[in-house]
Amino acid sequence: MPPKTGAARAAIREKLQEMGCDPIEILARIAMGKDIDGRIPELSDIKDAAKELANYIAPKLKAIEHVDTSQMQGGVMLVPAPVSMDEWAKMVEGAKMKTVEAEAVK
Repeated sequence: MPPKTGAARAAIREKLQEMGCDPIEILARIAMGKDIDGRIPELSDIKDAAKELANYIAPKLKAIEHVDTSQMQGGVMLVPAPVSMDEWAKMVEGAKMKTVEAEAVK
């Protein structure tokens, strides 16, 4: 489990530096298929190292749910009935007028 505090991470980083150990460099060498102490990494090791390093340059995105509540009342979405283009144009114009009136009141 990774350390939870900055101080603990700093202590580990310092210890690794004292030992001359750079884990990122080691992962990079494995990902490139270079030998480490005379051993050539296997394909599965190369893949695993590349996946691990990829997290540093292209973190995984988390899915979020977007819910448009502007058309919902009491958990039910109101869907307007189909209208002709002329009726729709009148509705849009009316909505614009309401917006202009609301801004004028502010």
